[in-house]
Amino acid sequence: MDNRTLLSRVAKATGADARTTSSMAEALTRLMADSAAVLDNVAIPGFGTFVADKEDEHVGTDPATGTRSLMPPAISVQFRAATKLRKSVAK
Repeated sequence: MDNRTLLSRVAKATGADARTTSSMAEALTRLMADSAAVLDNVAIPGFGTFVADKEDEHVGTDPATGTRSLMPPAISVQFRAATKLRKSVAK
């Protein structure tokens, strides 16, 4: 499912127009990105938690050439599904 299909299905399910649904999705995306940038977790009850994790900078070695380079810090976000979601998907 692509972004356009998702937004149209959410708009239809909520009764909102496409423009409102799109702006809400953009606001949610910005909120998630801002929270991850400061390493805050975002919990959605009954759905799950988005957990931000920061990997510190480190020296990496290219296995093909053997050259070493400094890798910048990186933030990754992992999703941990809530028990309620896992149970509903398992059915």
